[in-house]
Amino acid sequence: MTCAEFQELAPLWAAGALSAEDHAACEAHFAQPGHDGCAEALARANDAAALLVEALPAARPPKHVWTAIEAALGPEASATPRARPGVWRERFAWGAAAAAVLAVGLQARSNRKLADEIGRVREQRAVAEQTHADDARALTDVRAARDGCARDLERVNGRLSAREEALSLLAAPSTSVVQLAAPQGDARATALVNVGQRRAVIVASALAPRSDGDYELWLIRGDRKIAAGLLKPEASGAALATLEPELLAEGPPDAVAVTLEALGGGVQPKGPIVLVGTMPKT
Repeated sequence: MTCAEFQELAPLWAAGALSAEDHAACEAHFAQPGHDGCAEALARANDAAALLVEALPAARPPKHVWTAIEAALGPEASATPRARPGVWRERFAWGAAAAAVLAVGLQARSNRKLADEIGRVREQRAVAEQTHADDARALTDVRAARDGCARDLERVNGRLSAREEALSLLAAPSTSVVQLAAPQGDARATALVNVGQRRAVIVASALAPRSDGDYELWLIRGDRKIAAGLLKPEASGAALATLEPELLAEGPPDAVAVTLEALGGGVQPKGPIVLVGTMPKT
């Protein structure tokens, strides 16, 4: 039992209205050292119970109540001395106090549980709505990326086999669509990556041809930058390249990037980043 749970049950314990199990649990908890407000909560509960007792008017139960009790107890009840008025007042007062504290405690506990449940439902609903909104946005982004990639493919006049490969990947549901953006400029690209089939194609547009260097593709896994071939743009700025299957043998990369390197490329990137995009988490 936690201190918060004990403090919730303190009014019922003070009124003697707890079940045997809860009563034992409260006693065991209160006997432990190191509390956060438990003693104060119990003191307040005892004070509240005492105030309820003192607030009750002095009144003896009607005669017919005692007559009914005697009838229920049997003939031997007549030989039993009747309780004095003060005792009746005390018994009725504590009974009413216990009932009042019990009602207040149970209602407060019920209200807290209901409020907690409502809070949990609202939180779950908010998470579900946010997830739905995120999924809808992600689906819209993927569709837009696929449409943009299809348009870029129409501008490519390169190898027919590479275009067919890209169209095949674009139609496959298991293909991840990675959008590559330029830190500066209008260049953009889309990487179509299907790890299960070990196939990947890069389709770029607005990539200015260079005579002083080559655009090189990189797969990034943690701190490793893995050379993945060169990207040769046409005069229109469109470019298309396929990746070797063994590059995806280790699974999906964390990101895909394009840098501008010296002619022929290199084994590690040294030039500026031209395009970069992260793989979606699945």
